Amino acid sequence: MNIQESFIRSCNAFNFIFEESKIWVNNITLEKENGEQLILIRFEDPHEGIWTFDLENLEEEAYTFQAWLPSGNLITDETYFLKPSPYTTVTMPGTANNLLTVTAYDPQTKSMLAQSGWGYTRDWRVIPDVTAPGNMIACAMPNGLYGNLTGTGAATAFTTGVIAMLFEWAVVRGNYTSVTGSDVNQLIIRGADRSNASYVFPNPNWGYGILDIYGILSKLNL
Repeated sequence: MNIQESFIRSCNAFNFIFEESKIWVNNITLEKENGEQLILIRFEDPHEGIWTFDLENLEEEAYTFQAWLPSGNLITDETYFLKPSPYTTVTMPGTANNLLTVTAYDPQTKSMLAQSGWGYTRDWRVIPDVTAPGNMIACAMPNGLYGNLTGTGAATAFTTGVIAMLFEWAVVRGNYTSVTGSDVNQLIIRGADRSNASYVFPNPNWGYGILDIYGILSKLNL
């Protein structure tokens, strides 16, 4: 790393006088995915208790920040935020531009799956786009078997099947041979079921509504 890069990416270690805890602070001025500043804090032998971090804005402009903990088994259930928010928890690649982001719900109970991420993005783009069935979805398994999958991955696979049907109708059957991926995304969004009067659409949980193939075809006046 040269001198100029050290200003863009830096890592500093901090020790404590009365305890063995140690932290490393990585300051990445330009994060490669979005160009924003990223501060990564890592702990070694963290002291048990409540940790408080103070952020100071060194620039003369308004700012906001979000903080996340690692997912999965990288930390224990005993490490958590005192006042967590379920919003802005959709992860990459779901937050990328120009794609269709799908979240999952249980079609039996008509409720969101607990493991689904909630929008919006940090820059207030509407994410997720639509909600699809994602609980106990029948699927092929290895060794010629069949089983069930649950989660946003299952909901995405379900939506992929609908997209394949749309491309078959459009291209293979010659109804709309110039169709693009962006066209299909917009058709899915416009055709989504928004009949639940309890919500205003779009929203951070359901996006623009529930995936509805009949609604998509209705938009095409078929």
